[in-house]
Amino acid sequence: MTQRTGTFNPVERLRAALCRAAPQAAVRIDRDTGTGRPVVRAVYGDASPLVAGWDGAAYRVRLATLSPWRPLPVDPDAAAEEIAKDLREGSTYRQRNGAT
Repeated sequence: MTQRTGTFNPVERLRAALCRAAPQAAVRIDRDTGTGRPVVRAVYGDASPLVAGWDGAAYRVRLATLSPWRPLPVDPDAAAEEIAKDLREGSTYRQRNGAT
C-alpha cells in the first residue's frame, strides 16, 4: 500500500479549489491526450468542457482541445475563480478564446 505524504500536487490543489469555487460543476482529474500530464476537466451545464493544467510554472486553461492554452494565476484559488467564471459564461469564453 502506498502512503501519501499529505502534500497535494498543483493539479490536485486546483481541483480542490475549483470544487469550492464552482460546486455545481463536474470536476475531475484526467490525463491530457497530447502530453499525458494530469489535467483538471470541468463541465458545467451544456457548455463544452474546460481543461486546466499546470505547466511547471503556472496554471493554464483551454476549451477542451479547440483553443490554445490561456495562462492563469499561479495561486490555485485565483485560477479556480477564473475557471469558474469561464464555466458560468460558457459561450462568452468560446468567443473570447477563438473557438467556435
